[in-house]
Order: sequence, then structure tokens, then C-alpha cells
Amino acid sequence: MSKAKEKHKILIIDDEKALLEMFETKFKKEGFAIHIETNGLSGLTKASKIKPDLILLDIMMPGIDGVETLKAFKKCTSLNTKIVIFSNLSETSDNIKDAMELGADEYLLKANFTPGEIVEHVKKLIKEEKK
Repeated sequence: MSKAKEKHKILIIDDEKALLEMFETKFKKEGFAIHIETNGLSGLTKASKIKPDLILLDIMMPGIDGVETLKAFKKCTSLNTKIVIFSNLSETSDNIKDAMELGADEYLLKANFTPGEIVEHVKKLIKEEKK
């Protein structure tokens, strides 16, 4: 019995529900298994359960913000995944600088990319990871 090709798992953690729905639709259309969470704490819990291939993480969220969430991810030794900061904060923001220093793999400014471009970028990052 052959195992079906496993879909790449993407976890998006962002508090903007309309944005989450749009990206969920776009990633699913491209064959990804998408998981969405609206805050850092639920994102941490979900990530430990599903072990995503890549996490798109917003910085500005209520409760535990993206920087604190990133710190917690980096302390979790069982989680080896790419984490991409996905925000509308400018690159000069201290939060973005902190996130990159904490080990985020990349930073994408939401306003500079279409949903399709984000999906293509994620595909490229996952392909690089699998080499």
C-alpha cells in the first residue's frame, strides 16, 4: 500500500481574519495543508501538534505578540521549521530587528506582496529547505 504524497504544512499566525481566510484559500488551492491561528498562544500549541514546514508569523497581535511567540518557538527544541515574519511593520521597526536577531528566517512586508507572490515565495523556501 503506497502512502499518498504528504502535503506541506503551513501555519499562519495572524489576528486579521480576512487576511487569514484569503491566504487559507490561496494556499489550499496550491496544494498546501493550511492551519491558521489568531494569536501567539494558540499558534504555539498548534505548531507543537502539527510540526509545520513553515510558519508565517505576524508581529502585532493581541496578547502574546509575534516577537514573544518567536522567542517561545526558538526555545522549543522539537520544532525545526522556518519562521517567516509576515507584517506591515517597516524594516526599521525595533520589533522586526528583534525578530531577526531572535532567529526568524526572513521578513516579508505584507503590503509589498500579492497573495500569489507570498505563496510562490513560500514554495521556494520549502524547496530550499528540502535540499
